[in-house]
Amino acid sequence: MELNINSLQELFLKKGDFTVPQIITDAVSSCIQTNPENIEKEIVRLEQIYSSYIRIDEPIKLDYLDEATIDAYTIKYLPRNTLIPKIFLLSFAEHSVLRNIPDEISILDLGSGTGGVVLGLLDMFRQPLFSKIKVKIAALDSSAPSIERQKNLIQKMDVSNCEVHHFVVDLSKPKEYLRSMMHLAPYNYIITANFLTELKSSPINDLLVNAREALSEDGLILIAEAPRLYTCKLMVRLSRFLLELGLNPFYPCPPDFECKKGINEQCWVWFETNFQCPDISIAGEELEVTDVLKTTWSIYCNSQYSIYDFLNEGDPDLSWGIATPYGNEFSIKEEMNYEVCTTKGPKTVTHTREKAIFRDKKSVILRGAIIGFDSNSRAVKAWHPLW
Repeated sequence: MELNINSLQELFLKKGDFTVPQIITDAVSSCIQTNPENIEKEIVRLEQIYSSYIRIDEPIKLDYLDEATIDAYTIKYLPRNTLIPKIFLLSFAEHSVLRNIPDEISILDLGSGTGGVVLGLLDMFRQPLFSKIKVKIAALDSSAPSIERQKNLIQKMDVSNCEVHHFVVDLSKPKEYLRSMMHLAPYNYIITANFLTELKSSPINDLLVNAREALSEDGLILIAEAPRLYTCKLMVRLSRFLLELGLNPFYPCPPDFECKKGINEQCWVWFETNFQCPDISIAGEELEVTDVLKTTWSIYCNSQYSIYDFLNEGDPDLSWGIATPYGNEFSIKEEMNYEVCTTKGPKTVTHTREKAIFRDKKSVILRGAIIGFDSNSRAVKAWHPLW
């Protein structure tokens, strides 16, 4: 099957926004056991824990064993994670080689938890557009209660062309997870989302070494983590480590770009988008979910392909790089200077807003988008929103 970017946008976006479908929120509602009052208290506790780790350079320590914790996480955070595989697909849908998807694919979800990524995959591949593709998913996680919740959620999804194989294994110990990891290998796609934030460096290295061995010839690995001190420094380290393993950066680093950041510096690239999601009804009460997906976003390829391939083909005279605004929006100011990693090396760029390149006069270039500069680095001439 050959992906078509316009068809995918029509499928995933409504009035320009990503939307979590009702089938997912209904599935969540049907699986919750805790009463709304206790859920809200647990959501506050989780938010406090996550906030306390933003500036701490160490893995998050949090147990997902208590039912109230799993219920709170499922309501508050699972819906946003269902968007990750959809944005992932859109990010390579315009590549001349990678947009061709085999009729049978295997996907590995590392740190699968309650199943945000898996449910996103199931919702995507249940659509008529993908009806002829047979999908096999290996979902690995160390929390048995989380995997049990995921199984219950999957039962609520109407999918006939996908198989999900679950494994409860300790992903910090290769001897325990290696056989399960290789169960459906080689994998076309490997995804780890909001999981490496809980592991120390050595287990992460082992996990990615083994993931590299499980990847197909043109396979892709997506690493998506909520941006905080530990994960932003991790992305700098992994950019070198994965290159040593023979993997090539697809996004965000330009091909052949040598990162000058030191071991204690952070990568400033992350992806952020708002989305629409119905409230989740529990015992007659409406509970709000998180409505923004904010995550570091790195894709590595087993072959020498890059998101810059098709951008350079379309506008070969431009120098392409990653938008790194100060604040939530790229165009808060009419003109500002900043340093950016581009296909032609590090550049100090002066951005002068040109409304002609925007979809409408109110649009802005968001952090994580890829932007094309003219030869003088005086103006943004084109941009690609990643998805």
